[in-house]
Amino acid sequence: MFKIIGSSKITPRHQITLPDEVIKHLEAQVGENVGYFLDEKTGRIYVMTQVND
Repeated sequence: MFKIIGSSKITPRHQITLPDEVIKHLEAQVGENVGYFLDEKTGRIYVMTQVND
């Protein structure tokens, strides 16, 4: 299960990737592994962490 910790609107809507430096910075700030995905339909990118149930 994942917990969304932030999102942002991406314009124009296209496939993007976050640089490794950005992911490492987010992981340092959050203290957990961080992942992301782009919802191409809405143009939003979501940043999330994994949570244990």
